[in-house]
Amino acid sequence: MKHTGNLWSTGETTQSIVITTAGSYTVKHTAANGCTSADSAPVLVTVNTVPAVEQITGNNIVCSGNTTQLANVTAGGVWTSTNEAVATVDADGLVTALSAGTTTINYAVTNTCGTTTVSALVTSQYSSGG
Repeated sequence: MKHTGNLWSTGETTQSIVITTAGSYTVKHTAANGCTSADSAPVLVTVNTVPAVEQITGNNIVCSGNTTQLANVTAGGVWTSTNEAVATVDADGLVTALSAGTTTINYAVTNTCGTTTVSALVTSQYSSGG
């Protein structure tokens, strides 16, 4: 018995395929009467991934009332603090320690495929002021 249906350049014979590797793909169809189409025009597929984000750098210990600069070489991210009672972080990664304790500072980069977040634990130590 002859195959009827689709034959993809991947060897699959399903109605549709899931692509996980970039490349060029074609399909041809065999009808029930045995007639087979030519290969379709190739479709070039690009597989995008979530962003790769470098680790946060900088001093992660700061005295309350002072600041420390954190950095990330991956452009386009957003800085956040999980405990703004301990420390806040601005859009440039400048951490302002408000009280003694710890907080997690996150740097998140988003593209059309998703978000990647890296984190650094920041400790704000009590400052005697003297």
